Amino acid sequence: MTGPKRGQAGVGRLLAFVIVITVIVAVVPAALGLAGIDVRNESPGETAVGDLDDGALLVVSSFGSDINDDQTSVGVVELLVTPVGDTVDIADVTVTWDGATQHTLTPEQIDAGGGSFGVEMVRGEGSISPSDRALLTFDLGSDDIENIQQFGERLKPGQTVTVTVTTGTGAETTETMTVPESLPQGTAVRFV
Repeated sequence: MTGPKRGQAGVGRLLAFVIVITVIVAVVPAALGLAGIDVRNESPGETAVGDLDDGALLVVSSFGSDINDDQTSVGVVELLVTPVGDTVDIADVTVTWDGATQHTLTPEQIDAGGGSFGVEMVRGEGSISPSDRALLTFDLGSDDIENIQQFGERLKPGQTVTVTVTTGTGAETTETMTVPESLPQGTAVRFV
């Protein structure tokens, strides 16, 4: 009769162990957060969705292309964006580009005179809904993309740019991007 009791004691210990591990996994991140230690899995410069207002555009990724032959500069910057909460009318979006100089830009179809950026919609025309994506394209310094007005200077390795995307509701998203120190030849590179 000692055999079944021994098996039952083992199950009880296993159950107690699982409960202890579950409590540790649930409590430790909260306790560390109270102590001022950030244990979230976010990279510096990335905006968390919870930090944005409804109607803002979240930058999903940022990358550069049109890398010149000697790998010393990037001529095109692309931001993949998606709306937070509400549908966003792309015609009402303004971008403030703050690099070596500051530029205020509008979509190419608006032609506000200060500069423009290209918009490629994944679905629909003119506005994007939550879960949709749009690609914002910026032509820097050397007129690499037809129908998009160039502005500023090409980006050099190690250079940092801050981009603020403002929607028609006034919701803002700010993304800081740094060009990697080493650029691959002729392909795109993800910014850090």
